Amino acid sequence: MKDKLYVFSAQLNAVKVIHAVILVIGMPVIIALALAYDLILPIHPAALAVLVVFYMLTFWGITVGYHRLISHKAFQVTGWAEVMLGILGSMAMQGPVFYWVANHRRHHRYADKENDPHSPVVTEGGHLLGRLKGFFYSHLVWIFSHKVSNPMLFCKDLVKNPRLRFVSSTYKLWAFLGLVIPPVIDYAITRDSRSAFSTFMYFGPIRIFFSYHITSCINSVCHLVGYRNYSSADNSRNVYSLSLVSLGESLHNNHHRMPASAKFSHRWFEVDLGYAFIRAMELLGIARNVNVLTSEKA
Repeated sequence: MKDKLYVFSAQLNAVKVIHAVILVIGMPVIIALALAYDLILPIHPAALAVLVVFYMLTFWGITVGYHRLISHKAFQVTGWAEVMLGILGSMAMQGPVFYWVANHRRHHRYADKENDPHSPVVTEGGHLLGRLKGFFYSHLVWIFSHKVSNPMLFCKDLVKNPRLRFVSSTYKLWAFLGLVIPPVIDYAITRDSRSAFSTFMYFGPIRIFFSYHITSCINSVCHLVGYRNYSSADNSRNVYSLSLVSLGESLHNNHHRMPASAKFSHRWFEVDLGYAFIRAMELLGIARNVNVLTSEKA
């Protein structure tokens, strides 16, 4: 049974490692080169706006599309919206949708146990060194070394969906367009080719690098430190300081308590911009059957 959890292939493993190298090493190298060769100037203020907007759109693609809609089916949308959310998630460059969902569902099934792909929980008795090793593994190392989760086991309900098959199979196209579209928008606004080129060399990699590390903080930090609204068998925790930039993803203990809920905020001070986006889609008639569970309904 354990073998069925994973997909074994030398070619697939090579692709996994190459993708990890591009994401973890390649992006900061490009940023460093841009700084070293002074490629970031001139930068029009509109470029900063493009960076922020694309960060939010692509991270909504992860938290709303990949996570709450596709992984947990916490709400439903029209077919075109499902495709668009999948494309936006792909532009975050965290892997094709079936790969991401299979890993995430495996994480929930084996949270902080042996077959969890990125748990920071270690067996060194909670000592500082053990916690640091766990953090480093779940934040960086796992993406290079993990066994690829079997989509035919964890995504068997999704692989028959032609829209998701299309989005997953064309992942490289959307990842590339996620880098190309922002400088095109920059040039359309500023008519400055240097600013557009700098946006391509600098702001695209910054967006991807930052969104990757915010997501990695959910795997690492949110299983090591923070507060808990609910007791659970795993070590999931809420980290309020990350809730704004993670669009609600860092309310991780709430999510593990009620994974099928579209809303991650359960207390008045908790910020969940992912749910705000879902709520806006619901008001526009794009989203329906939104599943909202809170502490009062638990």
